[in-house]
Amino acid sequence: MRRAGQITAAARALAGKMVRPGVTTLEIDTAVRKFIEGQGAIPSFLHFPGPPGVRDFPGAACISVNDEVIHGIPSNQVLKEGDIVSLDAGVIYKG
Repeated sequence: MRRAGQITAAARALAGKMVRPGVTTLEIDTAVRKFIEGQGAIPSFLHFPGPPGVRDFPGAACISVNDEVIHGIPSNQVLKEGDIVSLDAGVIYKG
């Protein structure tokens, strides 16, 4: 669990450094996913099953901008100056 927490913290730090005008939430998500997988871990949110009739979660991270509710789905939304970005991520490491 300690290593999973370290990987998650580093992935969140990477995402935080990427938050700037002109970057999309999908670009951040892709970088987070590649980082986590590069550490030998699995993004725990990726393909998390939704309720019946709702698709599985498509991102490695939940990224919400401004007044969006938590668990925002990464997209081609371009960040602008002054946006407030929240990000949640999790990792599965060695089961």
